[in-house]
Amino acid sequence: LQPNSASGSGTLEHDSQSLFLRCPPNEPIPGPLPLGVAVIDSSVKLYGVIFPHVAHKHRYQMLQHFNECIHQAKGSRQQAVQMNVFTAVLCALKSLAELKASLGPDDVKKAAFSLIMDAMSSNNPILRCAAGEALGRMAQVVGDSKFIAEMAQHSFDKLKSARDVVSRTGHSLALGCLHRYVGGMGSNQHLNTSVSILLALAQDFNSPVVQVWALHALALIADSGGPMYRSYVEPTLSLVLQLLLSVPPSSVDVHQCLGKCLSALITSIGPELQGNSSAVGTARLYCLVCCAVMQAHPDSLVQAEAIACLQQLHMFAPRHLNLSSLVPHLCENLTSSHLLLRRAAVSCLRQLATREACDVSALALSLVGTRKDAKTSSHIAETGISSTILFGMLDTEVDAQLLSDLRDTIDSLLQSLAIANLGRWLALLKDVLSASA
Repeated sequence: LQPNSASGSGTLEHDSQSLFLRCPPNEPIPGPLPLGVAVIDSSVKLYGVIFPHVAHKHRYQMLQHFNECIHQAKGSRQQAVQMNVFTAVLCALKSLAELKASLGPDDVKKAAFSLIMDAMSSNNPILRCAAGEALGRMAQVVGDSKFIAEMAQHSFDKLKSARDVVSRTGHSLALGCLHRYVGGMGSNQHLNTSVSILLALAQDFNSPVVQVWALHALALIADSGGPMYRSYVEPTLSLVLQLLLSVPPSSVDVHQCLGKCLSALITSIGPELQGNSSAVGTARLYCLVCCAVMQAHPDSLVQAEAIACLQQLHMFAPRHLNLSSLVPHLCENLTSSHLLLRRAAVSCLRQLATREACDVSALALSLVGTRKDAKTSSHIAETGISSTILFGMLDTEVDAQLLSDLRDTIDSLLQSLAIANLGRWLALLKDVLSASA
């Protein structure tokens, strides 16, 4: 648990009404937090709602007050105050963006910028993340190209001169968030410098932490850059493959970020992956090789990233994906002990079943010979994968997204296959209903 987190402290004794009130969607369970924590959380949310509606002079006063509170606090108390302050500021900036309102005059901008920059060099990685996010949100609501250029240049200068891990990671994320929230068009003049610096930082083998943050920032830029990032796809893709082959498997965080970066690159290339030119063919081959390397990684997080990337490749270039090896691989991961792997496998199967249900069902039969249970093998042979595994998972899984993908996958298989094998499917559904009676 994080030092300043209230995770794990929820219990019914804090609020007896939770016994009969409906739990909000995606709300962590167990329930209500201690009253002191709940009051602070509600205050933070309320601050975000009120901030866009107060006068500019009051915004300036509140930001200055936040700065003073942080500087007056010491040690762990200071970090707790900063956490609450940045959560409130992020809520406020998000509300401003939703209302398409401006932050205010120069004094308000400078007060906010000063507050953010102080946290950019914090030893706490959560605060650095919050500062980077706040800088991007601030650029979004300010909308002033000159001010955005100054923010970007400040990070450029820091990254070129700083040698400590804290500054390099914080300002790497700052660049990624700037591009994410300003958009590819708004930050195009800084794109070349940002990508060049981050590509260099991603090759810092002496600091895996710097590599992780730089790769994450690259993924943010590639994801938001759209066509503007197209000219940087080749060098970034080449770097991803190089790092996958050279970074030791024990650096799981680096490999996971490489997977997310690859996913962003596939999205950036998009439908062009179907092309027949040599450049597109090379990029497609690089993507497939990267996926194969990640599939062979011993960690489930990296394997899940590989499946997600293959799913995206199927979306943009389905005829270039080898389903005969992919579908059995997905079926094997349906029984994995790792939730992320099961979730990734079902999500990919859902997409495959929507387009190619017959092929998915037929290829799933390749697992029949490897199963020791004759009854299970018989059921797979008759009705494909849905009867033996997917229906069973509906009874055991509790993850909301996973359950939704399971139902969608079964629906797609039924719509495509039930007419040809109506009797078998009716018998299967009867068995399912009988078992649940």
